[in-house]
Amino acid sequence: MAHTTFFADSLHYGRELVHAGIDGLRVGDRLTSQVQEACVARLARKSLWAAALGGSVAFVLCGVIVKREHRLTPVLACGAGAFCADFLWRTRLVRSKMMECAEKEIEKVRDQHWLASHPIDYA
Repeated sequence: MAHTTFFADSLHYGRELVHAGIDGLRVGDRLTSQVQEACVARLARKSLWAAALGGSVAFVLCGVIVKREHRLTPVLACGAGAFCADFLWRTRLVRSKMMECAEKEIEKVRDQHWLASHPIDYA
């Protein structure tokens, strides 16, 4: 019976941590929404240059290494990879702010859990 209670408590605590993290991401999203709306479109347009550069490099390398009829897949893959990498790099500040908010919410839940399992008697 003790194992079942421990498992249920651990599961409940894990769910509380996940929900706190999600709530923190939502709070961070609200805090950065003004910045995010203006920035995301502009940063995506800037990342298109990286996609074009990655596709161009793949096109040239495929011309040297691979036959002509097999160029499309590597060009698209390198272009998409370069776009994703550049976009993730450019949006790192927005994502870090959201992660800070999530971390604060998770710390609150962890502190409440610790205080519930280690009550402090002042008497």
